[in-house]
Amino acid sequence: MPRIDGRFYLLLAMLCGLLSLGGCSGAMTDVTGAKVAGAVYRAPPLDPTRTSSQNEGWQYDVIAPKLPFDADLTLREAINRALRYSPALQAASLEVEAKLGVAAQAAVRPNPVLSLDVENFGGTGDLGGLNSAEGTLALSQLVELGGKRYRRLAVANLDRAVSVWDFEAARLRVIRETAEAFIDALAIQEAIARSTEANRIARELERDVQARVDAGQANPIEIQRTRPMVANTLVRLESERARLEPTKRRLASMWGQSRPDFARVSGNFSRTTRVRSIDAVLGELESNPDVARWSDEIARRDAVVELELAKSVPDITLGAGVRRLNDTNDTALVASASLPLPIFDRNSGNIAAAEARLSKAEYERSSSLATLRVMVLSAYEDLASSAAEVRALADDVVPPARSAYRAVQTSFKAGASQLLDVLDARRVLFEAELNLIRAQANFEKAKARIEGLTGRKI
Repeated sequence: MPRIDGRFYLLLAMLCGLLSLGGCSGAMTDVTGAKVAGAVYRAPPLDPTRTSSQNEGWQYDVIAPKLPFDADLTLREAINRALRYSPALQAASLEVEAKLGVAAQAAVRPNPVLSLDVENFGGTGDLGGLNSAEGTLALSQLVELGGKRYRRLAVANLDRAVSVWDFEAARLRVIRETAEAFIDALAIQEAIARSTEANRIARELERDVQARVDAGQANPIEIQRTRPMVANTLVRLESERARLEPTKRRLASMWGQSRPDFARVSGNFSRTTRVRSIDAVLGELESNPDVARWSDEIARRDAVVELELAKSVPDITLGAGVRRLNDTNDTALVASASLPLPIFDRNSGNIAAAEARLSKAEYERSSSLATLRVMVLSAYEDLASSAAEVRALADDVVPPARSAYRAVQTSFKAGASQLLDVLDARRVLFEAELNLIRAQANFEKAKARIEGLTGRKI
């Protein structure tokens, strides 16, 4: 009876290895043309001047370029830096890239399986060695039924769409937090300027009173009356200076720097306090990414339900190959088909969970909208009260206080007013100026909060 040696099986094994290596070396391409080579996935760069819905990804530099330390930083420059170098946005951008990779992987079909089976060898008697061996080289392929691949890709694409909305929400948060930190720094600088001026005036007044006492024109007790004013303005000045550096560091942290590389922030508080009506502001909540994302999230959960239903359909595995019979020196074809029987596992639990999450989505959307509405109403309350305070202080308090102080100061120099009148007028003006700065900062921060929640200018 003809025999063949082990070289036949060695060649089959080598063929199996070569086919396996060849199948692993190719790159994967999804239905949209996105290509994944090895483990590296690159998304196109993002233009910071465009919204995230206009961009597919964002490539960041890691460290922001430093400014000359004596340079001033404007609000526009601060926001642009935060948008380009914010660690939070880098993380959100990389999550979008990760979803691109997931979508590319979801489009891939199962790999075919190449198998080599050798039987009836290495036994006793006539079955010793390879004389009576039978070898089968077969190729099998899992065929997904029920549209699993299409539904899997639909879920991945919608998941990526949701991550883009999350990126947009992170972008608005970064803008809002940067604006609030900038406004705090600007308010502190304004308070330092007013405190410095108040301290200078208090010292000048102290010198004038000292000169009068030395000339015998005033009671020495008046020197004691001026010193608390000098001390109070100095304490306020030192307090504001102590707050400035941590606030500047908080602002610099928005673009990932531990220390500020700018000397001061540059800007002026707006004198305009007119804002849109609360109904107009609330009408724009639908454009907030945390609300707008739910249209895609609901579609994604619906797609998950469809995917789980598709998973309940068994997949079939088809195979074909060649069998070598050494006993007769013959070669024959073999074919196979296998199908799991859905007796115990019909994926009913996962289907029920997906349907429950789909029903839950509408309630979550309503909850998100209600939470945002409360936040906007709270911010608008602060905005309206701050606007009224700014108008009152700017029109009815600070100008009269300034005029009164100048009049009393002139009268005091002419000897027609008392020192206590000067001290009281100066205290009233100083407190009014600081209150105006605080009200202006609160107005601008409330405005930034509302714009961050609605994504619209007010």
